[in-house]
Amino acid sequence: MEDLAEKDAREKSDAASEAFLAELALDSKKAVKGGSESTKHVEKTKDRKKNKDQRKARDMKVFIMDV
Repeated sequence: MEDLAEKDAREKSDAASEAFLAELALDSKKAVKGGSESTKHVEKTKDRKKNKDQRKARDMKVFIMDV
């Protein structure tokens, strides 16, 4: 009887450990995917530059059509 209780406790402990490690791995993946603050800043800067270049191209098209 005592052996069954110990076996059950061990199984529950192992299951809890596996769940904890799986959650920890998931959190780790989210952190890597999110990137650091400096990476986000660089991406925003690139987006702004791309938008500025697109505005320039659009303005040039309007200017060429007006001439």
